[in-house]
Amino acid sequence: MKQTSPAPDRAWDHVNLAAALADLKEQHYRLLLAVSALADALEARGFLRPGELEERAARLDREAEASLRAARATRSRASSHRPKA
Repeated sequence: MKQTSPAPDRAWDHVNLAAALADLKEQHYRLLLAVSALADALEARGFLRPGELEERAARLDREAEASLRAARATRSRASSHRPKA
């Protein structure tokens, strides 16, 4: 009795993964386009200063990074105080 190789299944898994990645890239592009259009419209109507959205995004990024660093430091300190088995 001849056994079939699982290689074709793995090849299709790679094809499907590549297709899913392409879909995500398309969604990412569309989302960035929508955000850019929204920011432009808000700036044109005077709701935002030019560059304000970028400033706010940079501030949020810095805050998120600081929060992650603090959480990692807390985890690191907690794991160093555990008794060894």
